[in-house]
Amino acid sequence: MQARCDPDTIDEVQQLADEKGISKSEAVRRLIREGLEAKADEADDEAELRRAGSAPPLLLILIIAFLSLTLNAIALIGGAI
Repeated sequence: MQARCDPDTIDEVQQLADEKGISKSEAVRRLIREGLEAKADEADDEAELRRAGSAPPLLLILIIAFLSLTLNAIALIGGAI
């Protein structure tokens, strides 16, 4: 695989390689791998947020159930009077 990069990017890759004690090629491989893993993690996070947003929270369900029971009790009491 070949890629063209601007001089600043080349310098940053070289700096990373020097800091890690690896070749520029290995630095590029690691950066690509980390970028792809980050993208996959981001997609997983977005999917989880969609799933979480599609189900009503338990507290909301309990409040609705309580209000429903309360209204039914009021209706029964009102009909008995």
